[in-house]
Amino acid sequence: MRNTAQPVGKLAYWHISNLLTMQHYKALFTLGIPIVIGQIGVIILGFADTLMIGHHSTNELAAASFVNNMFTLAIIFATGFSYGLTPIVGSLFGRGETHVVGRMLKNSLFANTLLAVLLTLIMWILYLNIHRLGQPEELLPLMRPYFIVLLISLLFVLLFNGFKQFADGITDTRVSMWMGWPIAMQMGMETASFSLSAIMVGWIGTTALAAHQVMLAISQICFMMYYGMGAAVAVRVSNFRGQNDRMNVRRSAYAGFHIMLLIALIGALPIFLLRNELGGWFSDSPAVSVMVAQLIIPFIIYQFGDGLQINFANALRGIADVKPMMYIAFIAYFLISLPAGYFFGFIMDWGIIGIWMAFPFGLTTAGILYYLRFNRDTK
Repeated sequence: MRNTAQPVGKLAYWHISNLLTMQHYKALFTLGIPIVIGQIGVIILGFADTLMIGHHSTNELAAASFVNNMFTLAIIFATGFSYGLTPIVGSLFGRGETHVVGRMLKNSLFANTLLAVLLTLIMWILYLNIHRLGQPEELLPLMRPYFIVLLISLLFVLLFNGFKQFADGITDTRVSMWMGWPIAMQMGMETASFSLSAIMVGWIGTTALAAHQVMLAISQICFMMYYGMGAAVAVRVSNFRGQNDRMNVRRSAYAGFHIMLLIALIGALPIFLLRNELGGWFSDSPAVSVMVAQLIIPFIIYQFGDGLQINFANALRGIADVKPMMYIAFIAYFLISLPAGYFFGFIMDWGIIGIWMAFPFGLTTAGILYYLRFNRDTK
């Protein structure tokens, strides 16, 4: 007589495991989609600004590119700092310690205010030395007034971040601290690989700087979709960590990565098909449009690495293993991405395409190292 118990047992286990995985996908979509919509809502404002500025003049688009990149570095650094609140609140919620949550919010707002003062001082020093960075002389009169407008807004951006990450952490994503320092450093170095590259692009000229701004406007939509879903991964992972449920910590992270790949595919396909038209949406300059079309290829190449590093960086935040991310980010972005951008762009003389070809190397390196760290921590 044949023994069918073992095959039936395996089939039942597979069915239950598959059902649990589907629940993780559903939960991540439920949490992540409102965050994604909120993130895209913020980015759409910058997207619309780029559309309008580009049709006004190429010089103004190039000036906006430089200033936006400098402030993006400051704002993403600050956003990373506020991200420290999300896994703390998520873990407290997972353990049912809601009485501590309010105190965490007050601490976060105070810390964000201090950081805003520090960043405002740093950006003011940068403003005073903007003429020393080798940018085209004709752009400096356009850069300075725009720089001041953004400088005034920093405090309000940081206070918004504090409230938003609190809302995300309690899984109320429709309303949308010192663990924040390593996260801020990691996100800051990641952003620096793009923002500091803008300085190198400025050495090439006004047209290259304008094309760089157009590509950043396009890429930030995908970036913020990843980060919105990544925030959902951090919340889910931190909740299960608070319950000491290691298996579901891993399942949440891997389900998140599958969703990242889906987002990358859905986002990259129309951008590739429209590559020859996108530049014309933002600028009347044929030279800018041609350059944008050339940059679409390195942009699509780095989508896998970007999704990988965002997903597992957020998974590491969820399990509160954030300090190693600083060292990984330093290796990936400062030792690999930025030097590679200079090498490809100027030593190999590939220009702006060479600078953008460096991004896949840095992002994929970071993603692989974050994954290996998370996999080791949760075995």
